[in-house]
Amino acid sequence: APIAEANWSSASRAAGEPAPAAAGSAESLTVGGLEPGADYYFALKVRDNSGNESGLSNVAQGGTTAARLLLNDDVESGAANWTATGLWHPSTVRGHDSANAWYYGQDSTRTYFNGTQDSGTLTLAAPLDLTGVSEAVLRFQEWREVSNEAPLDSARVLLSRDGVNWETAFESFHATLDARPIRLA
Repeated sequence: APIAEANWSSASRAAGEPAPAAAGSAESLTVGGLEPGADYYFALKVRDNSGNESGLSNVAQGGTTAARLLLNDDVESGAANWTATGLWHPSTVRGHDSANAWYYGQDSTRTYFNGTQDSGTLTLAAPLDLTGVSEAVLRFQEWREVSNEAPLDSARVLLSRDGVNWETAFESFHATLDARPIRLA
C-alpha cells in the first residue's frame, strides 16, 4: 500500500541502509529479496544526531517484473519430471491443492513402515537451467507426519551446480505443513 504518515510505523523497513555520508552527498540503497510481479512503495524519514526526525519524503512506487516459471509440477501430469527411489510415488493419499501429490509410503497402510530401515529420493529428472538468471526462488509445499526425532525422519532439499557436489538448502526433522521459499541466488 502507499506509505503515508498514518501507516509509516507499520511499513516494512528496508534492511542494510548505509551509514550517513557527508552532508549534501548522494546516497543509495539497493533493496533485494523482493517478490516477483509485485508493486512496492518506498519512502524515507531521516534522523539527525540529536534524534530530530524529518517528515515523510515523497513516495516512490515501482514494480518488479513477473517471474519466469521454470517448473510448475502438481503431479497431475504424471511423474515424467522426476526420478523417484524408495517408497516415493504419485498418490491421491495426500493431495492438497490438486488430486495427486508425491507420497513416501504405502497407500494401503498410510505409513512408510515396512519392517526395515529405508530411505528414498525424489530428484528432478533434468536440471533446471539458471543460465543468465540473477535471482531465483524455489517454492515447494511439504507435509510430513514423523516422530520429530533426529536423525530418524528427515527431509532435505539439496542443490547442485554441477550434479556432483551437493549443498543442503533446507533440512528438517519435524512434522510440517507449510510452503517453503528458498532463495537460490
